[in-house]
Amino acid sequence: MKGHRQISYFIKTWGNRVMHIGIDGNLLCGKKTGMGTVVYSILRYWKGDDHNKITVFVPEKLDESFFNILVHNRVNVNVYGNCNYFKWEQVILPRAVREERVDVLWCPYNTAPFKVSCPMVVTVHDMIFMSLSLKGVVSLYKKAGVIYRRIIVPRAIKNADQVITISQFAKKEICGYFPTAAKKIEVVYNSTDINVKGLGPREEKNFFEDNNIQSPYILGFGSLESRKNSMGLIRAYCQLPEDIKEKYQLVLFGFRGYEDSEEYQYIKNNSLKNIIVLGYISDEKKTTLYRNSEIFVFPTYSEGFGIPVLEAYANKTPVITSNVTAVPEIAGDAAILINPADTKGLAEAIYTVISNKSIQDEMKNKGNTQLKKFDWEKSAKKLFVIIENTVK
Repeated sequence: MKGHRQISYFIKTWGNRVMHIGIDGNLLCGKKTGMGTVVYSILRYWKGDDHNKITVFVPEKLDESFFNILVHNRVNVNVYGNCNYFKWEQVILPRAVREERVDVLWCPYNTAPFKVSCPMVVTVHDMIFMSLSLKGVVSLYKKAGVIYRRIIVPRAIKNADQVITISQFAKKEICGYFPTAAKKIEVVYNSTDINVKGLGPREEKNFFEDNNIQSPYILGFGSLESRKNSMGLIRAYCQLPEDIKEKYQLVLFGFRGYEDSEEYQYIKNNSLKNIIVLGYISDEKKTTLYRNSEIFVFPTYSEGFGIPVLEAYANKTPVITSNVTAVPEIAGDAAILINPADTKGLAEAIYTVISNKSIQDEMKNKGNTQLKKFDWEKSAKKLFVIIENTVK
């Protein structure tokens, strides 16, 4: 059936030499994080022309600056009205694809419509949701998301004409769950934007003063997701010598819902000082945090890729991170790799790096070399060719 469908699309598309690529742009709206950032980064390098029509389907208007980039690249943006994730993916998106006569649809967020009227390329970032304990998922919204992915992803992988994933580790995991999909899985690495400007001197001063951030500091990523191991980092910080804790703050960024977290209660109950917790911040503020930090610590338990590691490399920040899942593949030999469950070992690694300038300099140089292996433009071109070939 799929072969007949592809043949019909080959005739329709290549008879007039114009191929229409559709993209689910749901997570491009609002504050972009994670998978939305990946799609944003890829689309900056895609251009429509006389042979390729590109349409991004979104539930609401995009940020004006990004919208202007897409328009300049001859990429169409079609707004279909806001609704919940399920209705968007299973009802609105398939209808839009049919009405706009799309030839191939790229679904970049693990999930995809049950049924769509054209060949489909699905990006599956990881298999974390398959083994995640629902007891460890804090909110009902996130629990619903895990259950939804457990139902949809197996169907999406089966129905997809091509599956994209973001690391060799992630590919191995997908093949472990779905062995028959192995032949249609391609790895396209993520990267990071090396050109994000930080805040200007006055803005930086105000940002640090408003949040009581003082140099030097240790930087980490904060999250309600237990797999990100924010608590492990806080506990490791607490094990540092007193003089180090007095000198170095611990700054966590990106921590949404912090006041409902176990970390909040732990810090409050133990009257911990010198720990600064920030919620969602702009890319400019994040870049400023990386550039001014002494070290970035990312003791995650599970990643399909690990963009924060590359963000730190791009800002010449030494990195301590985990020796599990996809992280070693991305970090290379530029980071110190630790067992994320070993709090004492993590504390010792932090102390070693911040106490030795020569180690920091060596890690910065290696980080710059490792970063060159990842490039958004190359990844965008590779993905575009894969999608093209899906209907040829």
